Amino acid sequence: MRTTTKKSLALSLAVVMTGSLVAGCTGKDAAPAQSAEGSKTPTKPITLTYWTDLTSNAAASVTSLGQVEMYKELEKRTGVKVNFKHPVAGQVAEQFGLLVASNDLTDVIEYGWVNYPGGPNKAIEDGIIIKLNDLIDKHAPNLKKILDSHPEVKKQISTDNGNIYAFPSLNIQKNRVFGGIMVRKDWLDELGLAQPETIDDWEKVLKAFKEKKGATTPFTLTKGHIGGIPGFLEAFGVNNDFYVDNGVVKYGPYEPAYQQFLTLFSKWYKEGLIDKDFATNDTKAFDSKVTTEKAGAFPGYIGSSMGKFIPALKGKSERQPGDGPVPGSRQGQYTQVYSTRLGV
Repeated sequence: MRTTTKKSLALSLAVVMTGSLVAGCTGKDAAPAQSAEGSKTPTKPITLTYWTDLTSNAAASVTSLGQVEMYKELEKRTGVKVNFKHPVAGQVAEQFGLLVASNDLTDVIEYGWVNYPGGPNKAIEDGIIIKLNDLIDKHAPNLKKILDSHPEVKKQISTDNGNIYAFPSLNIQKNRVFGGIMVRKDWLDELGLAQPETIDDWEKVLKAFKEKKGATTPFTLTKGHIGGIPGFLEAFGVNNDFYVDNGVVKYGPYEPAYQQFLTLFSKWYKEGLIDKDFATNDTKAFDSKVTTEKAGAFPGYIGSSMGKFIPALKGKSERQPGDGPVPGSRQGQYTQVYSTRLGV
């Protein structure tokens, strides 16, 4: 049986090393974790094992997340090496079942624990994962501060009896840290336009891309983005799912503001500012429109989008996408909502 000293270390680092829901599992004995007061590099080499799905976007470029530059840099900064174990593509649930049945568990498992038979509390009772309350109190002061100041977030990662079972992916600030609406910064510079911040700003930019840059699809996307265009929907103060607003549970698509969002995008669609082929765009078509100058803005992520398009555009003049801030309303105001969907 592996001791909690390794678990403590693994879990303390996991909150820094991933932006998704992760839970610590049993592990071999290792050096104790650093205290909350410090984040010094360990004096002895430490290796953690991490089980997680390798998404199709990542699989197109690497065979392991360990090959991603971000994780290489994290290893340099922390002195902690992470050995990733990825289930066979398309067999995540089956491979997870085999992992649990074998009891040969990794130090960290990234999984949708609400899908575990009996729920996350049963996973704790079965010894598959451990509750994180005490570990967060001792080793994750920044996360603890957030959970203490945002009880609604803490509730979403806790069982009914108060056991915290996973580290969450959080988006409670004005700017997204993992992705959003990306825009061709070189086009902005060429046209003398500032970084768009409000809905009106974006309308001006998209029109300029169409009229002055000849972009046939100024803003491209796929049907998978339609439920709530990352970034734009928040400008209307709603979500495309259930969320909590001042203690009241609301459903975004039922709110009047959601209709305002749809009305705006209907207008942009008719004006040719939005890709009229969004419903049939697959990944190949989407990527092509970004790299062939047909689109100047698009929803994307730092890794799977920016990490792919910057190398693809390198050397072709000064083309480079930049990540824009979450748009505000027409007056520049901003409203953030919390989603109750915490799937991995």
